[in-house]
Formats: sequence, C-alpha cells, structure tokens
Amino acid sequence: MLLEWAGAPASVTKWQYRLRGPIWQGAGGETWSEWRDIPGSDASTRSYRLGGLAQFRAYFFQVRGWPAVAEGNTSNAAPATTLRFEGDGIPHMMPAQVVEGGATYRIGGMDYVTTVPWNMRLMMGGGTLNSDGSITASLFDVATGSYLLIDVETGEYVERTITEEGAPGNEDVHARFDQIVASTRKLPRAVEMPAFEPVGEGTYYVSRDGVNFVVFDIPEGIAIEWDTIGSDSSGTVWFALRHVESGSYISVDADTAEYRGREIISDPDGGPGSLDASEIAALFAQIIESLRLE
Repeated sequence: MLLEWAGAPASVTKWQYRLRGPIWQGAGGETWSEWRDIPGSDASTRSYRLGGLAQFRAYFFQVRGWPAVAEGNTSNAAPATTLRFEGDGIPHMMPAQVVEGGATYRIGGMDYVTTVPWNMRLMMGGGTLNSDGSITASLFDVATGSYLLIDVETGEYVERTITEEGAPGNEDVHARFDQIVASTRKLPRAVEMPAFEPVGEGTYYVSRDGVNFVVFDIPEGIAIEWDTIGSDSSGTVWFALRHVESGSYISVDADTAEYRGREIISDPDGGPGSLDASEIAALFAQIIESLRLE
C-alpha cells in the first residue's frame, strides 16, 4: 500500500503513520494503532510504501509530522482497500481501486490480465450494460483522466478517450495505452482443487495456509484427485495427486511446490482407453513441469 501526502509544518523532522483495520464487511478496525515512525523519513518525505497488510481488506490511514506540535498537523483519515489475490498469484484490479505500474493485474473478476506500464497508475471504473447487451469496464489513467473501455466478455478494447488531446505529455498516454492493449491476454484463473473429488484438464491450486499456493496444470486425458496430506520426520508437509483410474500418484511439498516422488501403478486388466504406465508417466511429467509456488 502506497501512502502519499502533501504539505508539512516547518518544524517537521520525521513522519509517522497510524492505521485502523483490517475491516471486512463492516467489522473490525474500531481503534487506531499507535503512531509508528516511517523509517528513514525526513522533512522532504511525501510517500511511504507499507507492507504486511491483509489482502482484500479495508483500512484507514493517517500521517503526521514530528514533532507533532502544530494544530492540524495530523492528516485526514484516508480509506483504502488492499489488493485481492487468488491461487495464481496475480492481483485483481477492482473497481475504484488505484493500482501501480510495473505489474500485471487481473481485470476485475475476468479471465483477462494486463500489464500496467511503469510510471502509470490506473483505476478501474464500474461495469456498464450497453444497449447491444455487451458489458464494458473503464480503465482510467489517474494522472490525466484518460481511459480505455474494455469488453469484459471478449477482452477487446472498444474505445479510447484521451483528455485534452494534444496537451503536453498526453502522447505518452497514447503510447502507454498501446502497451496495455498489447499486453492484455486471456489467462483462466486457477481454481482451488477440492479434496477427494476427481478433476480433469485445468489449472488448480492447493493451499494449506491461504497465503502460499501450490499451482499446477492438469493436462487433457487424465483424471486426478487430491486425496492425501501428511508430513515426514523432518516436518515437511506434502500432498499427493493421484491418478483416479490406476492409483498412481505424485507427491508434492505443500510449502515449496517441489516434486518429491512418484509411484506408477500399471493396471493390466484395464479396459479400452486405459492408460499404460508410460502414458501415465508422460502425463505426470507435464504436471510436474507445471508445478509452481504463487
């Protein structure tokens, strides 16, 4: 979360901040934290990047200069909501939420992602139902108010509006919008893999703490279920992905997403369409290659 402010009493030698939150569905954040020093701040400091906040939760923030001797030295209480993440590790760009450049975001709840250029901040507007039945959402450049309209079903950009066309610096907005359009692509979201329930082709994740997500791709032609979680004498926690038909499985470290081993079980009595050991091994190899921690 990036905190920014303006102005300062002449006597300021450092800055402090405090917060209320996290707040979820109106609950929490009833009291302010203690004032905390902003590390390395001095009279010229006007921003601070604050980490360690809960995802997709509302907070209120205040800053003040120190020594806090002047009346009105404390800023207004500013609300903000932290980014929402899912199993693929890509943050969501949600309506009315400002996101910073140099990162990739999922556009709302869509299956489309885009990369925001460096030195640009975007804010997503709400969705609009058009007369032709399409739904569009706007991506606003915070600095100029210029915006792109994107069709939320197709991922296509249908309109571009540049405020004060021809004004100094707005040619950069055109170029940055070009980068956004070029980078937008469909990327289906990873979904949580249910326990003891076979699933087919798709991208899935397993998480034991809601913070670290082991993500993997299941290829076409195989049904897999997550049916075991355990630990060894060293305290390593692992889980198994089992081929439903044969009982073959691979084991994966639940904290690092590292492949631990496999057992291939051949089914000599398999009927038509059954996979032999080499086919199972080839499909397992694809899953193993796709393992990642997000």
